[in-house]
Amino acid sequence: MTNESTYIQMFRKKLQELKPITIMDFESEMNDIDHLQEVHKLIHLTIQAVDAMDLIYQSALKMNLKEWGEQIEVIINDYLKILDSYGIEEIKSLGEFMNSGTMTSIGTIPESFQAELQKFQVFGVHERGFRHKDTGKLIRDAKVITIY
Repeated sequence: MTNESTYIQMFRKKLQELKPITIMDFESEMNDIDHLQEVHKLIHLTIQAVDAMDLIYQSALKMNLKEWGEQIEVIINDYLKILDSYGIEEIKSLGEFMNSGTMTSIGTIPESFQAELQKFQVFGVHERGFRHKDTGKLIRDAKVITIY
Protein backbone atom coordinates (compact mmCIF):
# COMPACT_ATOMS: atom_id res chain seq x y z
CA MET A 1 0.00 0.00 0.00
CA THR A 2 1.21 3.44 -0.83
CA ASN A 3 1.25 6.37 1.54
CA GLU A 4 -1.41 8.03 -0.58
CA SER A 5 -3.87 5.13 -0.35
CA THR A 6 -3.25 4.80 3.40
CA TYR A 7 -3.96 8.50 3.75
CA ILE A 8 -7.19 8.15 1.75
CA GLN A 9 -8.32 5.19 3.87
CA MET A 10 -7.64 7.12 7.09
CA PHE A 11 -9.51 10.09 5.67
CA ARG A 12 -12.53 7.91 4.79
CA LYS A 13 -12.52 6.37 8.26
CA LYS A 14 -12.49 9.81 9.90
CA LEU A 15 -15.35 10.98 7.66
CA GLN A 16 -17.41 7.96 8.66
CA GLU A 17 -16.78 8.70 12.33
CA LEU A 18 -18.24 12.16 11.99
CA LYS A 19 -21.89 12.46 12.88
CA PRO A 20 -23.82 12.98 9.68
CA ILE A 21 -25.82 16.19 9.54
CA THR A 22 -29.46 15.38 9.06
CA ILE A 23 -32.32 17.51 7.84
CA MET A 24 -33.69 17.35 11.41
CA ASP A 25 -30.48 18.89 12.79
CA PHE A 26 -30.82 21.74 10.33
CA GLU A 27 -34.52 22.24 11.12
CA SER A 28 -33.80 22.19 14.86
CA GLU A 29 -31.12 24.84 14.42
CA MET A 30 -33.48 26.98 12.34
CA ASN A 31 -36.18 26.64 15.03
CA ASP A 32 -33.66 27.80 17.64
CA ILE A 33 -32.84 30.85 15.51
CA ASP A 34 -36.55 31.58 14.97
CA HIS A 35 -37.18 31.26 18.72
CA LEU A 36 -34.31 33.63 19.51
CA GLN A 37 -35.66 36.19 17.04
CA GLU A 38 -39.11 35.94 18.64
CA VAL A 39 -37.61 36.47 22.10
CA HIS A 40 -35.80 39.59 20.86
CA LYS A 41 -39.06 40.89 19.40
CA LEU A 42 -40.84 40.26 22.70
CA ILE A 43 -38.11 42.09 24.61
CA HIS A 44 -38.31 45.14 22.36
CA LEU A 45 -42.12 45.18 22.46
CA THR A 46 -42.02 44.98 26.24
CA ILE A 47 -39.58 47.91 26.37
CA GLN A 48 -41.94 49.89 24.12
CA ALA A 49 -44.82 49.03 26.45
CA VAL A 50 -42.80 50.31 29.43
CA ASP A 51 -42.16 53.56 27.53
CA ALA A 52 -45.87 53.98 26.79
CA MET A 53 -46.88 53.19 30.36
CA ASP A 54 -44.28 55.67 31.66
CA LEU A 55 -45.90 58.41 29.57
CA ILE A 56 -49.36 57.48 30.84
CA TYR A 57 -48.02 57.36 34.40
CA GLN A 58 -46.50 60.85 34.12
CA SER A 59 -49.75 62.20 32.67
CA ALA A 60 -51.79 60.64 35.48
CA LEU A 61 -49.54 62.23 38.09
CA LYS A 62 -49.76 65.63 36.41
CA MET A 63 -53.55 65.37 36.46
CA ASN A 64 -53.40 64.37 40.16
CA LEU A 65 -54.89 60.93 39.44
CA LYS A 66 -52.97 59.13 42.18
CA GLU A 67 -55.03 55.91 42.08
CA TRP A 68 -54.45 55.61 38.35
CA GLY A 69 -50.77 56.29 38.90
CA GLU A 70 -50.55 53.52 41.45
CA GLN A 71 -52.23 51.01 39.12
CA ILE A 72 -50.03 52.02 36.20
CA GLU A 73 -46.96 51.65 38.41
CA VAL A 74 -48.01 48.05 39.17
CA ILE A 75 -48.28 47.35 35.43
CA ILE A 76 -44.87 48.92 34.75
CA ASN A 77 -43.34 46.72 37.46
CA ASP A 78 -44.98 43.66 35.88
CA TYR A 79 -43.36 44.54 32.54
CA LEU A 80 -40.00 45.00 34.26
CA LYS A 81 -40.40 41.54 35.85
CA ILE A 82 -41.04 40.05 32.40
CA LEU A 83 -37.87 41.68 31.11
CA ASP A 84 -35.99 40.40 34.16
CA SER A 85 -37.17 36.85 33.43
CA TYR A 86 -35.47 37.19 30.01
CA GLY A 87 -32.24 38.43 31.58
CA ILE A 88 -32.83 42.13 30.89
CA GLU A 89 -32.38 44.72 33.62
CA GLU A 90 -33.23 48.37 33.86
CA ILE A 91 -30.26 50.69 34.23
CA LYS A 92 -30.78 52.48 37.54
CA SER A 93 -30.34 56.19 36.82
CA LEU A 94 -32.44 58.41 39.06
CA GLY A 95 -30.22 60.01 41.72
CA GLU A 96 -27.11 58.33 40.33
CA PHE A 97 -24.14 60.21 38.95
CA MET A 98 -24.11 60.60 35.17
CA ASN A 99 -22.47 57.64 33.45
CA SER A 100 -21.78 58.25 29.76
CA GLY A 101 -21.49 54.50 29.17
CA THR A 102 -25.13 53.87 30.05
CA MET A 103 -26.79 57.30 30.00
CA THR A 104 -27.29 60.21 27.62
CA SER A 105 -28.01 63.61 29.09
CA ILE A 106 -30.79 65.32 27.16
CA GLY A 107 -30.96 68.34 29.43
CA THR A 108 -29.80 69.95 32.63
CA ILE A 109 -31.21 71.95 35.51
CA PRO A 110 -29.28 74.23 37.86
CA GLU A 111 -28.11 72.89 41.20
CA SER A 112 -29.98 75.74 42.90
CA PHE A 113 -33.29 74.31 41.58
CA GLN A 114 -33.21 71.62 44.28
CA ALA A 115 -31.21 70.86 47.41
CA GLU A 116 -30.84 67.07 47.50
CA LEU A 117 -28.72 66.28 44.43
CA GLN A 118 -25.19 67.28 43.54
CA LYS A 119 -23.72 68.42 40.28
CA PHE A 120 -23.81 65.66 37.61
CA GLN A 121 -26.41 63.55 39.41
CA VAL A 122 -29.52 62.47 37.51
CA PHE A 123 -32.53 64.62 38.38
CA GLY A 124 -35.01 62.98 36.02
CA VAL A 125 -35.30 60.03 33.64
CA HIS A 126 -36.97 60.76 30.32
CA GLU A 127 -36.51 57.24 28.96
CA ARG A 128 -35.35 54.15 30.86
CA GLY A 129 -32.21 52.34 29.77
CA PHE A 130 -31.84 48.56 29.59
CA ARG A 131 -29.02 46.02 29.35
CA HIS A 132 -28.44 42.27 29.44
CA LYS A 133 -27.79 41.16 33.02
CA ASP A 134 -25.33 38.41 32.17
CA THR A 135 -23.12 40.30 29.71
CA GLY A 136 -23.85 43.93 30.56
CA LYS A 137 -24.42 44.53 26.85
CA LEU A 138 -26.41 47.72 26.40
CA ILE A 139 -29.79 47.44 24.72
CA ARG A 140 -30.61 51.12 25.09
CA ASP A 141 -29.04 53.92 27.09
CA ALA A 142 -31.11 55.91 29.57
CA LYS A 143 -32.12 59.44 28.50
CA VAL A 144 -31.69 61.63 31.57
CA ILE A 145 -31.76 65.18 32.89
CA THR A 146 -28.83 66.05 35.11
CA ILE A 147 -27.85 68.73 37.61
CA TYR A 148 -25.26 71.30 36.56
